[in-house]
Amino acid sequence: MTWVVSQVPQPLIAIVIAMIVCPTATMAQFDDRYQLSLDASVAAPGDTVSVSVSYDAVNATQGSPLDLLGWSYGVCSDATLVTVAGVVDGFTSATVSHGGPPAFNAIDISPNPGTGFTVGVVVDFATATLSPGTGYELNVATYDLNPAVQNATASLDFCDTLSTPTVQTLVVELGGAPVVPVQTSGSIAITSLAATEFIRADVDGNGGVNLVDAILLAQALFQTGTPLACEAAGDVDDNGILDPLPDLLALLAYLFQGGSPPPPPFPSCGLAATPHMLACGSSGCP
Repeated sequence: MTWVVSQVPQPLIAIVIAMIVCPTATMAQFDDRYQLSLDASVAAPGDTVSVSVSYDAVNATQGSPLDLLGWSYGVCSDATLVTVAGVVDGFTSATVSHGGPPAFNAIDISPNPGTGFTVGVVVDFATATLSPGTGYELNVATYDLNPAVQNATASLDFCDTLSTPTVQTLVVELGGAPVVPVQTSGSIAITSLAATEFIRADVDGNGGVNLVDAILLAQALFQTGTPLACEAAGDVDDNGILDPLPDLLALLAYLFQGGSPPPPPFPSCGLAATPHMLACGSSGCP
């Protein structure tokens, strides 16, 4: 558990924590002036993925939003699919109190009971608040994906079931009223590992690597924008991304300047040793 607390009177901390984690039963449900949301992303088995927790405060059916004194929430996830590796302040939380982090900032990535993480924040014990606005990033959570799981979707849901006492998903308005925000779940779609054999840098799929492959790669990346039949083959430096300059320069350096050969699979057909998201529909390999 990560606890960051400024030097403030202990009774005041206790009062504010109680307000955050123990809301009253009369609290209005889902006030659409306040909105929390989680990212959706796609990744391969074994990857590490970052997911932002965003906050927006907008004029809505229930009126205009107020400044916030603090917020708390839990995010539940399936431990058989993903593991929370860490949670840090987003760019908003990192500077919310006079240019610095909140006066009270509790992050727990091992709640008991439950699987996921919880956050409890008090912006300031004096004057600072979070003004209404959009595009705020409260936190960034990092998830490790189970390398043994393919073709599955890990749902990331705001929840009120984590820890003891349970941490409630709410925001606290200026004046001290706790409000339940609208909540949008996130997800991580876990794809399958590529099962198509290919030769790295063999862009035309003819079984060899030469200047023709470099020209075709340059045309695809800089001119036509036409997807390669085997994108994984065009990932010459094996970083999981089709980078126009790095991949092309790596191939030209190998062909003409004594540069390092492409990583496996090379120079023969094979499967990628490192799982990435690049497709390979047709490679010329058996």
